This record gives sequence, C-alpha cells and structure tokens, in this order.
Amino acid sequence: MSTTIITYTCGTIFFLMAPLLLGMRFFSGRPSWWLIMIAIIFVGWAAWVGFVLSYFQGLWDQIGSGEYVSPEDMDRATADGGPMVGAVFMGWFISIVYFLPWYVLFLFMNFIRRLLSGSQQKSTSQIDSTKGPEEMSEIDRGSSNRFYNK
Repeated sequence: MSTTIITYTCGTIFFLMAPLLLGMRFFSGRPSWWLIMIAIIFVGWAAWVGFVLSYFQGLWDQIGSGEYVSPEDMDRATADGGPMVGAVFMGWFISIVYFLPWYVLFLFMNFIRRLLSGSQQKSTSQIDSTKGPEEMSEIDRGSSNRFYNK
C-alpha cells in the first residue's frame, strides 16, 4: 500500500512539474529559467527514479504476498533490472524529453500573447493618431528617437 502511494506521488510530481512551472512562468514571469531547468533536471530525475523503483517494489511486494500476478507483471518483476538502471542513469533525459512538448506549447502561447498585445497596441496607436499636432507630446512626434536626432 505504501509503495502505491509513493508511486502515485512521484508520478504526480513528475507529470505536473513541467506544466506548473511553465504556467507560473507564463502568468507571473517567475521562476527564472535557470531554476526551471534545475528543477526539471534534478527534481524530475528524482521523481522518475522514485516512480520506477516504487513501481517495481510494489510488484515484488505483490508477488511476495501470494496475490495473483499477471504473466506480464511477473516477467517485468523478474527482469534483469534494465528499467531501474535506465531510470537512474537516464531519468534526467526522460525528464527533459517530457518537458519539451510543454515548452513548445509555452512558446506558442507566448507567440499568441504577443500577437494579441501587438494588435491592441496598433488599435491604441490608431486612436492616438487622431490627435492634432498641438496635442502630441515630444515622444508622439518622435523627437526623442535617437536615430532621427543626429
């Protein structure tokens, strides 16, 4: 029972960490990118290793208790340990690979946000262009532009 809780907890951490971190970055601009990458690599690795090890421990506990175990699960539990070694040595890579589709979605959402904010700025500038020359400030006239004041 306790291995099931650990398996679900580690799986939940692994699968929700990337969307939550990128969601926080999208809406608030925090955490920083280096913190996101450190969390994805190290916390993702630890969660994946915990997930795989607790899953196999649960299988061994099920076999040891005498409960019915399907032949596929029996083969998995008595395998050479390749999935566990792979989790330990390549868990960080699995975490990064899982992060990439979420990152692409994050970039797409930022692109959409920039398009929408650009269209809002255009509509605002069109409203401001109706001002007369006496109502325009120095910035509106472009006198503060460093390229034209040489």
